[in-house]
Amino acid sequence: MRRLLGVVTVAAVASGGIAAGCGDLGASSDRSPNATSDGGGFGSSGGTGDGGGRSAAPLVVVHAAYGVPALRLCLSGRMDRVPAPSVTTMPRSNLVGIDVGTAQQVDELTTAGPAPLGDAGGGGVDAGGGGDAGAPLDAGAAADGGKVQDASTDAAPPNVPVGRLFLVPEELVRFRTGASATCSSAVTALGSAAPIVELEAAAGVTLESPGTRVIVLYGCPAGLDAQTALASCDAPYDPARGNLKARLFSVPASPIGTAEIRAMSLSPSLSQAATAFEYGFLDSSLKPTDLLVPKERASLGAPVSVVLPRSLGGFASQGIIARGATPTLKQSLAELVDVSSTQKLPSEFYANVNGLMVVAVGSTKETAAERAPHFVVVPTSYEPPQPTVTADGSSSASAD
Repeated sequence: MRRLLGVVTVAAVASGGIAAGCGDLGASSDRSPNATSDGGGFGSSGGTGDGGGRSAAPLVVVHAAYGVPALRLCLSGRMDRVPAPSVTTMPRSNLVGIDVGTAQQVDELTTAGPAPLGDAGGGGVDAGGGGDAGAPLDAGAAADGGKVQDASTDAAPPNVPVGRLFLVPEELVRFRTGASATCSSAVTALGSAAPIVELEAAAGVTLESPGTRVIVLYGCPAGLDAQTALASCDAPYDPARGNLKARLFSVPASPIGTAEIRAMSLSPSLSQAATAFEYGFLDSSLKPTDLLVPKERASLGAPVSVVLPRSLGGFASQGIIARGATPTLKQSLAELVDVSSTQKLPSEFYANVNGLMVVAVGSTKETAAERAPHFVVVPTSYEPPQPTVTADGSSSASAD
């Protein structure tokens, strides 16, 4: 497994109108739009979201489940497809999958094929089986000892089932089932080696909801010792069943002319240690902007207006800070891209983005980069194309 930079998973909506240098970190500037996609990152599939901005409209998975290896996913009701992702490689790797401590766009999980959501599909797969995952616990359970701000727009709402996720280990796809095997045949062949987790969401949120859809996978599988579980898993933790959870969010587009970050923590130990999560200059006396991170695990904080940089120097000097952790955790916007899209430079990744979701992941018990605390970033909306004026005075919309 390849090593990643030590980061906290950060999913955030960011505006392309980020001013480099010393501007006011609480305001935003105008941005021209650009939304592209490649094999190693996030992109736009069109669509519009609330607030008038153009939504990236992908389906993104954030893998923050300690003890679960790199994986591919299958969804109940869509078992005729191959495990997703089917093409996109992991950061710093030539292997297809979703590594722990990273985020990956997996549109093919829901967009291909006519099968409706709701059943486990064919092939004799028992969608009600527990595998090693066990029955998922309440995704809105409060984090014990959390010191981050309790300021959520989605704090512990009632959850409803959306479907079932089958966690197919990436390594077993390569060595046992083959890349062309459908979900139905792969899950049947792997049995309990492909745990099942209930996918839940707040009432009204579905896999067809508008806006960027984000699935967060967190908690731990069965079999961990009490000390590891305390630092790496949500409470309560059942050693015999584990407490793996999956929750779906639909993140609306940010208003045009703004840049916003929404934050979330999926790291129990970092939430206990950190007194604040911030955005700003990493090494400066300028006051950073506080991000609103709920105590409730897998709850999304209210949007916070920020200014994002345009230059490579700005991407290297500004980023996310977890204050109070020992040592203070700092990750630049450029480093966030390094664990999210190895195919793009920061200027391409953040171009015209006006919404970002930032997620903290990892365990302070660990030193390995994939499992240590870090951030990952998910673009959630983009500015619409702006007209460009040509030499003859005519204008046309441009996405560049």
